[in-house]
Amino acid sequence: TTSWESVTRLVEATLAELGRIDILVNNAATPGGMVRGTLAEADETALLDDINTKVVGYMRCAKAVAPHMQQRGWGRIINIGGLSGRRSGVISGLRNAAVVHLTKTLADQLGPNGITVNLVHPGTTRTERTDAQTESRAAQGNAIRRIVDAQEIAQVVAFLASTKAAAVT
Repeated sequence: TTSWESVTRLVEATLAELGRIDILVNNAATPGGMVRGTLAEADETALLDDINTKVVGYMRCAKAVAPHMQQRGWGRIINIGGLSGRRSGVISGLRNAAVVHLTKTLADQLGPNGITVNLVHPGTTRTERTDAQTESRAAQGNAIRRIVDAQEIAQVVAFLASTKAAAVT
């Protein structure tokens, strides 16, 4: 997502293979962000890389697919954010707050063209790389007292990508 050329090649390859683009799921980032320490330890280059990957990268991808969706009068853009956008703790969390703003702006701009834009803010999610200590710590810090599974996030994304979510943006 950090290169316009790479994003446009992806879109061109998708169009060549599938003939159209209906759904974009933006989900690029280093889990937890690259800048997790104190302000004194914060590396501004790492923060800029975080923002370029997630915020600007999501914008690049949306910009590349939007004309194709607008032409058809239908589309779904689903951004994956993170809970650090709604609470303090890590400096890299500001990228998730920026994704909130980007999502709302795109929803307002693209909605009249039949394109919904939504944001999913999963907390720590169990993947093949999640260790027991991370899982235990994450489960204690959320309302449902358990870590969510990637499959559960996928179900939410599948709903938002469906025709059933036509009025959800």
